[in-house]
Amino acid sequence: MAYLIQVYEVLWAQAVPLAENHQATPPDARVTAVQGAIARLLAEGHVDDVVARKMGISVRTCRSHIAKLMQTLGATSRTHLGALLVHSGIAEAGHGGV
Repeated sequence: MAYLIQVYEVLWAQAVPLAENHQATPPDARVTAVQGAIARLLAEGHVDDVVARKMGISVRTCRSHIAKLMQTLGATSRTHLGALLVHSGIAEAGHGGV
């Protein structure tokens, strides 16, 4: 039991609060108006097919824009992308791209 306590204390000492570990959107991130519109639709909960239809583009093109958004923001998954979009404000209405 003493060993587990020691391991816990070592790991606790090395831990960083989540807020410090979270990387915000890079200040030089450039998001196009189309990517911003797609971001808003994704934030509303629409799936790729619906986003593409609302944007008047193919699903393949829509997914290409989403991939570019992920790359620009440094997202490692679609869930991570959603969190970054909300945190950065890109998914807010009226955000016209940077």
